[in-house]
Amino acid sequence: MSSSIERKKDAMLDKAEARMKQIDAEVDRLKAKADEAEADHKLEVESQLSELKSRRREFSERVDALKAAGDDAITDISKGFEQAWSTLSDAMGRARARFQ
Repeated sequence: MSSSIERKKDAMLDKAEARMKQIDAEVDRLKAKADEAEADHKLEVESQLSELKSRRREFSERVDALKAAGDDAITDISKGFEQAWSTLSDAMGRARARFQ
């Protein structure tokens, strides 16, 4: 792997790890809200929590693909990686806005 591509891949993986920790913290926060919520509100919180977990799994799959990628695939995979993060970030934003 060329040095430049390796650095790009390492930077993306570092960014991904930080992002996954951020999502995990948000999932934990929503789970705590769901545990405290009244029955009618609890379903809504649990639905948002489920969406976040699903998006996090998708993002994790992109991270795994990035880890396994060769030089020629890094650019293509990085686009999918950023798209998966955008989708996950949007879901997280919706959940935050709904339950502030």
